[in-house]
Formats: sequence, C-alpha cells, structure tokens
Amino acid sequence: MEEISKESKAEAPPQVVQVNASEEPVRAEWGNHCEFFVSSLGLAVGLGNIWRFPYVCYSNGGGTFLFPYLIMLLVVGLPLFFMEMVLGQYAGLSAPKIYARLAPGLKGMGYGMITIPTVVNFYYTVIMAYAFYFLFMGFTSTLPWGVCSNDYNSPNCFSFIESDECSNTTLFFNHTCMSAKDFCEDHGFVPKEGNNTHCFTLLNGTAIATKDIEVRVSSAEEFWYKNVLEVEVNFTKDGTIIDTDKSSWSKWGNVNWKIAGCLLLCWTIVCLSLIKGVQSYGKVAYFTTLFPYVVLTILLIYAATLPGFTNGIEFYLVPDWSKLGTLAIWKEAATQIFYSLGVSQGCQLVLSSYNGFKTNCHRDALLIGLCNSLTSIYAGLVVFGVVGFIAFKKEADVADVIDTGPSLAFIVYPEAVSGMVAAPFFSFMFFLMLCLLGISTVCGTWEPLIASIMDEFPSLRKKRVLVMVVTCFMAFLAGLPICFESGVLLFQLMDFRTSNSVVLMSFIQLITISWFYGLDRIFVHIEEMGMKLPRLLKGYWHACWAIITPFVIAFLTIQAWVDAVPDSYLGYEYPPAVQFLGWFFELLALAIVLVYGIIVLIKNIRKGDEIAFLKPGPMMLPTPAWGPRPDSGL
Repeated sequence: MEEISKESKAEAPPQVVQVNASEEPVRAEWGNHCEFFVSSLGLAVGLGNIWRFPYVCYSNGGGTFLFPYLIMLLVVGLPLFFMEMVLGQYAGLSAPKIYARLAPGLKGMGYGMITIPTVVNFYYTVIMAYAFYFLFMGFTSTLPWGVCSNDYNSPNCFSFIESDECSNTTLFFNHTCMSAKDFCEDHGFVPKEGNNTHCFTLLNGTAIATKDIEVRVSSAEEFWYKNVLEVEVNFTKDGTIIDTDKSSWSKWGNVNWKIAGCLLLCWTIVCLSLIKGVQSYGKVAYFTTLFPYVVLTILLIYAATLPGFTNGIEFYLVPDWSKLGTLAIWKEAATQIFYSLGVSQGCQLVLSSYNGFKTNCHRDALLIGLCNSLTSIYAGLVVFGVVGFIAFKKEADVADVIDTGPSLAFIVYPEAVSGMVAAPFFSFMFFLMLCLLGISTVCGTWEPLIASIMDEFPSLRKKRVLVMVVTCFMAFLAGLPICFESGVLLFQLMDFRTSNSVVLMSFIQLITISWFYGLDRIFVHIEEMGMKLPRLLKGYWHACWAIITPFVIAFLTIQAWVDAVPDSYLGYEYPPAVQFLGWFFELLALAIVLVYGIIVLIKNIRKGDEIAFLKPGPMMLPTPAWGPRPDSGL
C-alpha cells in the first residue's frame, strides 16, 4: 500500500501554493457524522423513489430492470457520487469556489451546477404544495377524492366506494345507484335480470361490460384535475386530454390560491429548516429522512393484507427477459440513477464540504448509494402492492391502473387509500411521507445555492437569516406561475427538461477532473484524507472515471437527442416558442459554463496570458489558491 502511495505522489504534479488559513472564513461542520449521513441520504431518497422508479421498473421488464439498474449504479452513479464527495470534503468549499480554483476556465461549471437544483426547486416545491393540500384535505371522515358527491364531479364520475353500496340489480352512474335495467335501455342495450355488470346487444345478445359503455372517470382523477390543479381537461375513452379552448400556453387562467398558499408554506418550512445552516438542517434531517421508512413499512404491512396485493407484486417483479437486450432499458436505468442520486448539481459536493477532513466519504458514498437504490426497490413493493389492490377493486388489470409521475402519487395512490379501513389515517401517513421526502430533498438541494452565496460573499455569513429569507421568497415568486390554472404545463416542461441538464454537467465534470486535473491527484487527495483504497478498487474507480462513465454518459446524451420528441402534455403539443423554452431549461447550465468561459478567455487575451482549453494550461490547471481546506493540517 505504501508503494502505491509513493508512486501516486511521485506521479502527481508539484504541490500548488495554498491560501493562508487565516484568509479562509471558518466553515461550519455537522454536529456529528450521523447528521451528514441522514442529510445526504435524505437528499438522495426523494419523491422519485415513490412515483418514478416503480413505474420505470414495470415498463422496462419488471424484475429484469433491476439488473441494468444496479449495473448503472456501479458504473455511473457511484463513481460520480464518490468523486463529488472527495472534492467537497477535500476543499471544504461550494462548487463555484472549487472550480474557480481547480480549473479557472471552467469556473462557470460551478455556477452551472448550482443552477440545476435551483431551477428544479422552483417546481419541486410545487409538488410539496400538492402533497400539503392533500394532507390538509384529508382531515375529514370521508376523503373528498374518494366520492362523487362534490360540486365539480361530472356524471361520469365513478367511486368504487359508493359503487360497493349498490345492490346486484343497480350500478353506480351519475352520482347514484341506477337501475341496471334503466342504464342498459337508456344506452340502447338489453338488460338481463340480476346482472348489473353487463348489458347485451339487441341483435345477437353479445355481452358488453357496463364499465365499457360509458367513460368512467375515477373520483380521484376528477379531484386532481378539477379541484387541485383547476386545469380544464376532457375525459375520453382514449384518456384524459387538455381542453385547449380553455387551458393552454396562451390561456394561462387565474391564480390557484390554495396551491399558492401551500407553496408559501413549503418555502417557509425550508427557510426555517436551513436558517441556522447545517446545525439546524442536520437535526431536521433525522425526522424528514428516517420517518418515511416507518411510513413505508406500515403501508407495506397493511397492503399485504389487502386483496390483489400479490397480483401487484407479481406484476412488479416478474421479469420479462426479452427486454434486457434493448437499448431503452439501459438508457432508462442510467436516467433513473441520475434522477435519484442528485449528482452533478453541487448538492452532495456541498454537503460533504461540511464533513471533517478525515471522514471516510468512500464508505459513505457506497452505503448511501446502495441505501438509495434499495429504498427505490422497497418503495416499489409498497406502490405495486397498493396498485394491485385498486386493480382488484376496479376489476381491472394492474396495467390499466398504473401510471407515472404525479398521477401515481396524486391519483392512483389516493384512490387506493380511500378504499382502505381507517382511510383518513393512511391518507395522513402517506401524504405526510411525501411532504417529508420533499422537505429533505429541497433542503439538501437549496443549501448549495446558499453556500455558494456565502463563499462568494463571506461578509454575508453573519447575515444568513436575511439571505435565507430573501432567496426563499424569490424562489416562491419563481414557482408562482406554476400555481396558475394552466401552470401544470410549465411544471411538466421543467420536470422533463431539467433532468437532461444533469447528464450534460456530469460529462463536463468527469472530463475536467479525469482528463485535465488528473486522477493521480485525486487519489493523492483521497490518501491525504486518510482513506486507503485496495488496489483492485482503486483500479475500478480509475477505469470508471477515465473511460467507462464518460463514454456511457456521452452515449446516453447523444441517444436522448436523437430520440427527442416535441414536448407535450395530455395530448397537447406545445407551440414552437415553448419548445424553445424547453431547450432553454435544458441547456441553461451548459450556457452558463460557456459564457463564463468566454468571459475568462477575453480577460486572459487582454492580459496577454496564455490561452488553453483543450490542453493543460492556465485555463485548465489549478490556481495557487487551490489546495486542501484550512483545517486539514496539511
């Protein structure tokens, strides 16, 4: 091991000049290592584990998806995760400061990285607002999304709770238990005495299921679109579509004040959680990160007693090996890893910067990455067990009721909860879990912005309360457009496009560190922080950082652009100007890197300094200010 250390140090370039410790402001640290671990885990484990992973797993072969998912965790997720922890812990700085010193020509990459979570939080907190609204509306004996007796419900509204109250000669239609005979005759069919599930044709007596004669819209779906979002939609047999005569990019509608109020509440909670820095956030993280596991376990135990549970689990885990050879499954696996771990956004980097210099972040990276993936799989058991129950209640296939994104969290799951015993209790537990997951993620992704502001303007360290209040209020205003009646269109655009930015920043970060800064230096820094890597593991990280991970990311980026389709939502294809806005969201972080690089380039030209971007030079080599944090003792 000593020989490896000596070889690494011999190969490393000469030690750069370091900034005097007195020139660096004292950086806050976690109260203890557990605070860092649960905070970092809370950042990685978020709403995506509940609504995105289960659906992606199902749509890509069920249990088959777990194989490429874990492979991508090993060759894409963990290498980036570990690299960011090393940089943050070694320098004790935020992303902009690190890259300003490590590669001056790419100082803009630090700004670009923190731009991604900043923009994401503008709409991510709106998801929290939805969860808080459901939480508040659930404080009643009868959940409002479980019945069709609300003012906004249409004649086609269907509630399996109210349907269970109908006799075997009636069926639920137009908010009441209607005679099966009258229903069939009104629709031109022949009834059969004692049969309330089918009508029969006049000519040959072919049986037609009553649920297929009229469009059935679940009470939870109408609650989501008409009460929560207040967006105008049409419910058809082919699915839900936007009513573009009333809701579109040119018809934005009025402010949805109840969601706007919940959004203000969300940012108030985030502000209070971070107002004292890592000292307050670390304490909050214990509850916001660990309690959702308690809720998931309670829901899983109860769901296991429900009819249809095993069908849902079988649907989730039974593999379809034919999909393993398709490119799509590997692409989706890598995308899910990026989506979940939160790499290349400056988040894990800044959280690790509050670690002690000798913390074993290698162990932490492996454990947190593994816990995140296991949480996704565990959450999938809960989600599909419950979805199996609702499929049983609706006498439908699991494939007909499963959905992705907000629809899974705010339509499918609430509908299932409404049919449970002690429905208000399970509703409270589920939506409290969503709120806590949202808080832990937003806090973890908002701190990089605050840390960057503090690092750029050290005088503001004593005015953290003011910085938190101002930034959170500005973020509330930025998310307010999504709280309009047609705001969900902007939400969907931002959600899809910003996720692609992470892939681009990951590629640039890897190339900068691996090919310009040099992996020999990185391994020296790892040893300086007291971590001894086995020879085999060191070779593995070297291969991933230098070749495997950059190649995978480049391939996925190109493939995503080749397969790109116009942005749309519920059958409404966005106009060209909005498509351009989508590209703006996707390329904003990259544009910041390029613009700032051009500014640095122009400054160097005016000074007469050497210019080099594609080879080691003053633009891509560390400045004299780069080095270990002041408290490192080096």
